[in-house]
Amino acid sequence: MYQNSIFEFRKCYNGFSKTRRGYAKLIDLYFDKHPELSNIKKYIPNKYLSISSKVANEHLYLICVKTAKIIADHVIPFVKEDQIVAESNVGLGLITTELLEKGVKRVRMYETCPEFRVDLKSFDSAFPGRVELFTKNLFHLGRFSFLDKQDGINRVDILLKGVPKKAWTDDPSMTVVGTMPNLNFLKYLIKSLALQTGPSVHGRMQIFGIIREFDYKNEDMVLVRMNFKKELPVSMDKILYLFFFLKQFYGTGNNRIIPTVEKWVPNSGLNVILPKLKHQEYYKDINIFTRFRDLTPPQILAVFKEVINIPSFESSPFTAMVENELIKSETVETSLADVALEKQITGDIGKLNLQDEFD
Repeated sequence: MYQNSIFEFRKCYNGFSKTRRGYAKLIDLYFDKHPELSNIKKYIPNKYLSISSKVANEHLYLICVKTAKIIADHVIPFVKEDQIVAESNVGLGLITTELLEKGVKRVRMYETCPEFRVDLKSFDSAFPGRVELFTKNLFHLGRFSFLDKQDGINRVDILLKGVPKKAWTDDPSMTVVGTMPNLNFLKYLIKSLALQTGPSVHGRMQIFGIIREFDYKNEDMVLVRMNFKKELPVSMDKILYLFFFLKQFYGTGNNRIIPTVEKWVPNSGLNVILPKLKHQEYYKDINIFTRFRDLTPPQILAVFKEVINIPSFESSPFTAMVENELIKSETVETSLADVALEKQITGDIGKLNLQDEFD
């Protein structure tokens, strides 16, 4: 746990309003409470010292040198020479500095804030030839993927340029460290794997994410190492079907399994009740009344394997449903909450030279 080490703009104390003035008071209180960080405040852009609640969760920055050292110590053992090492939401560049000083040969920095980038450009003098600076947030790849489908600019490819292409069973091709205000990036990576596009083309991506403790009552942040398994539960040509199966599965948790899979893949119900394959874990006495919510993840996977084992699976209504959903996803990629931000990103890109914006 890394308490009080993230410069996080959100309502942590009761009694503060969600206005800019309320957040400004909260931030002042934070620095008053931690005088050891007072010398850091002058390096933080003024616009972030009075930020509103609408954009608070998009801007999380590490400001504690001690915590940066701890994080770097956790990252170093997992870094390989043939990987791209990157930090997103770099801010003051504390983690990048520690990684470079601890022997990482080259670090790629992704930072959207122009004020922070002014100072980050000086890293090239301190560490000649060992840093790259990109002016976008790597954790927004999902949004850029959506925009790429609208105008064909290939922002995702630009942000991932130079990342080696590896087999899925090889070591990760990229290690990314950074503060993650939400889990949207992880959802995008899972979808990328299912569609076999974007980052998944380069192999596995290893993430050291500084995230909120959603499952706990305190206000701490935690460092979590996330990596896809080398061995996938099904063959690559079935990953897309598994992805949509799980989406439907969890979306219909109160529905009964047998009637649902019979609708998706006719004649699969008998296989689910009397499994033909060997499984490490299978739901005991599954029947027509068993509901999706009754199963554990390994049991869900076992049901999926029984369903796709039906000879008629490839021509089933389920595969047709997947194809229809795929077509929809080409036109509706993001939630309504992202629309305004995407319009802003599009506008910014239109005003700037593409090479300057992404390099």
